[in-house]
Amino acid sequence: MFLMELMKKQTFLLLVVLGLILRFTAFWLMPSNLAEDAGNYHEIAVNLIKTGKYVGSEGLAYRPPLQPIFLAGIYKTLGVNPAIASIVQIVLSLLTAVMIGEISYEVRSISYELKKKKDNRYEIWDKEIKEGEKFRGIDWLAVGLALFSFDLALFSPLLMSETLFIFLTVLGFWFLLKDYSLFPASPAGGTIHYSLAFLCFGLSVLVKPMILPALLIVVFLILKKRFKQNYLLFIIYYLLFIAPSVLWSVRNTLIFKRPVFISTNSGWNFYVGNNIYSKGTYDKETEKGIELTKNMSELEKNNFYQREGLKFVKEHPDKALLNVIRKPFYLFAAFGGSAEGLIVRSYEKGNYSFKNLAKLFFGVGQILSYYLILFGAIYFFVSKNKHKKFIRHSLFMVHYSLFYILALLPFFTFPRFRIPLLPFMIIFASQGIRNFFQEKKKFNRRFLFSFFLFVILIIRDIWKIILFVQRY
Repeated sequence: MFLMELMKKQTFLLLVVLGLILRFTAFWLMPSNLAEDAGNYHEIAVNLIKTGKYVGSEGLAYRPPLQPIFLAGIYKTLGVNPAIASIVQIVLSLLTAVMIGEISYEVRSISYELKKKKDNRYEIWDKEIKEGEKFRGIDWLAVGLALFSFDLALFSPLLMSETLFIFLTVLGFWFLLKDYSLFPASPAGGTIHYSLAFLCFGLSVLVKPMILPALLIVVFLILKKRFKQNYLLFIIYYLLFIAPSVLWSVRNTLIFKRPVFISTNSGWNFYVGNNIYSKGTYDKETEKGIELTKNMSELEKNNFYQREGLKFVKEHPDKALLNVIRKPFYLFAAFGGSAEGLIVRSYEKGNYSFKNLAKLFFGVGQILSYYLILFGAIYFFVSKNKHKKFIRHSLFMVHYSLFYILALLPFFTFPRFRIPLLPFMIIFASQGIRNFFQEKKKFNRRFLFSFFLFVILIIRDIWKIILFVQRY
């Protein structure tokens, strides 16, 4: 028995070490860990340390605050060194992968429905514990998919907001599952777990404000299920969730002398997805709009972009609707024009050095690891699930994913915006892969339908890969 536990512990540590190596490989291959938005976050963080003021070259409130504040905390403690901040984010990424495995384990344990009543409490037994598949409440398949997701590995050293956002969101769901009262006929949970969960959700809005509509609905559904008879607790928890957003919005209102919600880049995000040049994603054509606002203030730019975006929707409803239809295809593509292609885009034709070839390998790894997760998640929802309660017990994660996608549709999308969905796609994919191998006849109509949906979602990728091969 001791030998089995030791082997499982060594296997777990081996997975974590390999996941760590993958993330440091991404760090090594990356042209810069301050690429794109990361440079702006770093600039604000440095200003916070030097002057105590939250300000960057883009303005006083253009960037959501929590990522720069997070970086400033690291710089204040460990010195102004972006490389050290990248290492801290890599650690967060590893912790997130383990939590994904724990969440998947908890949901599956309850879904397998081996319960018995004892001393007025419920003991939940998982058949597969006896088979040695798990180690201390971790779904090995889910944690493996998370550790070897090349997308999560790429974003972990890049000082953008995705790693912190995913960590806070997953941590929120992790605290909720520590309670168990989300599930029927279960013991009531503690106030601390709920408080920490909704505080994590509230803080995640300060990392990516576009998630607010999705979380408003999800938090409401959770509280409605748990506290429909206790309105006071319902209100207290809801206030705890929205408090970070309200406090930062008050700060902005005091500065600009008019209401400003979290950041002043919402107008730009809306305009990029809704203008005469737009196809629903960010591209070079959209940058023509920047020329129109060169001499405007930060707030004037935001208002201008909102007006122009609404004007486009009113005058060209057919084109606006076509953009909405296009947006999911950009969202679920492997690569686009943003940070998700940072490493593979730096590949140099004719350069046969080990590092340059490793960039190409990393790009292939991104495609294969993401496609495995995407197909597994699709198959989970399409397949004949033997454990239907898994869907019911993971319903809040399904709601979160669905409402997040819907919240993006008024704006623009590209593959980077699906990174926050990956933890939940991994949980669904781990069960979908199991469903596939449990099928007696694997290549059946459900498989073919799943494959058809999969191909539809990656049709843009297929075209991009053809162009890439022709180019190189």
